[in-house]
Amino acid sequence: MTQAELVKNITEEVKKTNEFVVTRDETQTYLKCIQVAVLNAIADGEDVILPGLVKFYLADIPAREHYSVHTKKKELIPAHQIVKAKILGKLKAVPSEG
Repeated sequence: MTQAELVKNITEEVKKTNEFVVTRDETQTYLKCIQVAVLNAIADGEDVILPGLVKFYLADIPAREHYSVHTKKKELIPAHQIVKAKILGKLKAVPSEG
């Protein structure tokens, strides 16, 4: 699903609630705000949980030696952090294609 399709689907789902109406532009703005909030939280070292969907968190990767086939030498890859995601709730039960 593309971002445009996601915005369209969210806008249509909100309209179905009949509680309030949002435009696609408003939905796009909300989505961008969510993205910025998640990125800022991760950058600050916080876990981010989108209930029933996903948990984003930082994982520490220790330093290690790596043999480079290009240089034919051992190289040290320094310790670093990566962002990981854990699928939550009902999303785990969605069958994968394959």
